[in-house]
Amino acid sequence: MEKYAIDINCDVGEGVANEAQLFPFITSCNIACGGHTGNKVTMKETLHLAKKYDVRIGAHPSYPDRENFGRKSLTMDAKEFSKSIVSQIGLLESICKEENVSLKHIKPHGALYNDLAKSEELARLFLDAIHDYKTKLVLFVPFDSVIKSLG
Repeated sequence: MEKYAIDINCDVGEGVANEAQLFPFITSCNIACGGHTGNKVTMKETLHLAKKYDVRIGAHPSYPDRENFGRKSLTMDAKEFSKSIVSQIGLLESICKEENVSLKHIKPHGALYNDLAKSEELARLFLDAIHDYKTKLVLFVPFDSVIKSLG
């Protein structure tokens, strides 16, 4: 947030197709990276807009729940959960590298975001899954949440 006093952050690449209208007014974005919605094409299109408008880029991973748009809490095996989170972030990161832009943050989506605020077990699992990213990316989490206290 070097250049802005206030960060205006927005979830994007979620199928609304209003990004071209939003990007001139935001400073950072959270790009859906395949869990609740999004694919390589939408990620790349969204990255192009972020690059054009100098908007900071974040990964927006979720439970693998396209049917419910990531709004439903899921009970998952720890390995399956970690693999899903790492693959979502990794896919966006690889597209960022192709497009010569940097990933700046991670902001979980929907039910996952809310569950990480309340569940110590899930928060620890998520933090373990993103271990390789914790030193180079900012993690956006709810104020006064379980995950914040652990991070």
